[in-house]
Amino acid sequence: MDKEFENLVSTKINSSAEYNNFIDVLASTKEDNALVCFLGAGTSISQGYKDWNGYVQDLIQYWKTHLQDLLGQNSFYSSVQATDISFLDWLNDRSGYSNKRKVDMVHHMIKKYCKSKSMAQNDEEKTKYLEHVNDFEKYYFLEINPIKKINEIIDQVLNLSAIFITTNYDNQIEKAYEATFQSRPNILKDINALENIDKLADKSILHMHGTPVTPGVLLVSSSDSYNQLYLNNNNAKKKIETQLIK
Repeated sequence: MDKEFENLVSTKINSSAEYNNFIDVLASTKEDNALVCFLGAGTSISQGYKDWNGYVQDLIQYWKTHLQDLLGQNSFYSSVQATDISFLDWLNDRSGYSNKRKVDMVHHMIKKYCKSKSMAQNDEEKTKYLEHVNDFEKYYFLEINPIKKINEIIDQVLNLSAIFITTNYDNQIEKAYEATFQSRPNILKDINALENIDKLADKSILHMHGTPVTPGVLLVSSSDSYNQLYLNNNNAKKKIETQLIK
């Protein structure tokens, strides 16, 4: 750390003693292979990804023009209803609704158009829903290159021997890892992946809120998915707490 940065941290955020203690703790955890780097939305925004509000707005706009992709020969609906398109327009303008609640409503709309003609097709409907519910996230966060290719924040933290935990849906940490180390990192696509391992390995990347690499991943964006993770998934939370304390 250079002197200019030390002075900035010391005078505007912490005292010099607190700053030096932070550096000591950082060095100690790195030596003990016990360092955890938590990367949130600001990391992705620096590359041009939308913030929480922008993401939800784009999600709604995407499904305005892609509901017809859910229709097929066995679909209950033969075409998209104009009232549902109007509803999505209305939803996008509702400032009084939380973003999580808006995502709930979009997911309900997706589920509607996954409905089959036969009431006996529940498994087929569920499979179709899980296959498509994260279509926008897969397209936006994984298939489109961000505005800024290089992420200086990620490049810096990758120099540390650490476990990386992120709430971001994109794959920029793994891309930077592959470019830096010329190898694939250990990727956990959502918090449920913790059930299959005993301990998080050094330089593992845990997508705590999921990443849409495969159908059925727990992508935390709606009220329902937040409840699944933070209210109903105590085993996974205890697992990660135990591993980070080790």
